[in-house]
Amino acid sequence: MIDVLIQKGWEVKRGGYQVIPAFVSDKQLQSQTNIDILKEIVFLGTLDIAGGLELFLDSIQSSPLLKSLPVSFIGSSGKINDLTSEEYIEMRMANWGSTWSIMNNMLVSEIVNYLKEQGKGRVTVMPSVVETYGYVIDHLLRNGLPFVTSNKPSIYEHVAFEDVSKITAQFNSSISLGRQLVSLTSSKPFVARPFSNVGEVSARWIRLHQELVESSPKSCPAPVELSNKETPLVTVVLVHHDRPELLKQAIQSIEAQTFQNFEVILVDDGSKNQESLNYLNEIAWIWWEKKGWKVLREPNRYLGAARNTGARHATGKYIVFMDDDDFAKPHQIETFLKVALETNADVVTSGHDLFSGGFAPNNQLLSDRYLPLGPATLVGMLENCYGDAKMLVRKEFFLDMGGFTEDFGVGFEDYEFLSKVALQGHRLEAVSEPLNWYRIHQTSMSATTDLKANQARFMRAYVEEYPRLDNTHQSLLRNTRDKFFPRDDVIGSILTNTTTLITEITTTTIITTTTTTTTTVLPTSTTTTPTPTTTTTTTSAFPTPTRMFFTFFFL
Repeated sequence: MIDVLIQKGWEVKRGGYQVIPAFVSDKQLQSQTNIDILKEIVFLGTLDIAGGLELFLDSIQSSPLLKSLPVSFIGSSGKINDLTSEEYIEMRMANWGSTWSIMNNMLVSEIVNYLKEQGKGRVTVMPSVVETYGYVIDHLLRNGLPFVTSNKPSIYEHVAFEDVSKITAQFNSSISLGRQLVSLTSSKPFVARPFSNVGEVSARWIRLHQELVESSPKSCPAPVELSNKETPLVTVVLVHHDRPELLKQAIQSIEAQTFQNFEVILVDDGSKNQESLNYLNEIAWIWWEKKGWKVLREPNRYLGAARNTGARHATGKYIVFMDDDDFAKPHQIETFLKVALETNADVVTSGHDLFSGGFAPNNQLLSDRYLPLGPATLVGMLENCYGDAKMLVRKEFFLDMGGFTEDFGVGFEDYEFLSKVALQGHRLEAVSEPLNWYRIHQTSMSATTDLKANQARFMRAYVEEYPRLDNTHQSLLRNTRDKFFPRDDVIGSILTNTTTLITEITTTTIITTTTTTTTTVLPTSTTTTPTPTTTTTTTSAFPTPTRMFFTFFFL
């Protein structure tokens, strides 16, 4: 990383940085495993091109001896050329005559225990063309486990200098990796030594923290104190579609907020389930009479349109978006608002904790955690590092930005909106704390929409900004286009009958044309009775869905 910074022209002060290996405690160390000869190859990494899966299989295919050995794959699933990692492995190894298995979601300690099973002769291969495996490598080193990886510069931060050449293959070379593995079938696998011992690493980490404490300011700015009477009103826009039991939990989490100066606008996105309709009828008048909260109903137009409806009816200065399957942590709104007031941010996002199941979440159900980086636009082209729809945004800013796009049947409208915010240089602050629970289930947006269509949606933000991007962004965007949107890959008819997104690749510069449609999505009649449960109109401050042609470019 330091080398990359220097290559990019950063002024890196000599002696102004230090690289300290990950700390592995003595309790995590075990005796060295004796392996006389390679009997099983263990792939470790993400099961995709970036993780080195294709490179790894190419290296094995070059040797009949290697093809006869059992292979274990440890890592999260991915895709290669529209095939799942499982399908790709099965296709590649179909005629090899060897056995293979895939193991997902293993802890580092579980990986170490698997590799240490006596008599199995397991050797780890980490061929990633992206990752450094620093933390995992340190555990393998401390436990005396043999492994093979590529000779990326970062390996010298972990392995003793004189041992590097004995456990590495040439970077991104299947031939070199194959030769290294073949050599292990006739000789005892070499066990590398760590760059530094546990005591030295521990002392360096302790020394670093002592220096940080000593250099910290003696006093910090006073934290922002919130008072319901003095702080601006926040509108919570809650979207629902035929999930009344989950909706009840979401409402429960909203009512439990530590900051109480908020209103709720519940937008029902075309529910048809009678249980849902009964519950909406039940709460509509109660909310309106006791709290002034609103329940709005409209035909199913998907999340972007439903959220925009809620935003138009909001009276708060700030808006917090929420879905019926979400569960807010008690200090979510308070934290969001403190950050917004302190930083003058246009948008504030946060991390979330993941869980599954139909019940309210707790720490025992925690399965994973997502934390956003913020407005890192290069990273954001490859992965959502901005946050998600559970954001706080100034209402006026949201309207000026045009709200969410309203494509039907496609996700990532929040990813697209946040990409626009970051690319256009607006103030986006990411809270490095999970402020809500994200529920994983089969009917979620991510599970029921087409991934390629979703990706095309958020990429529009980058395509539209292409002429104003620097060379690095433009180059990465072209590379992303070539990798994920090949010339013969056309996304068509993925939205509604009135909205089609087609991605075309030509040799011209970017061209964006828009043609309006004549199909009316919603009835044009307005609400005539002032009841709290209303049907919205088609009048909108936001762009209506259109047929969009995005021409990717070669320059």
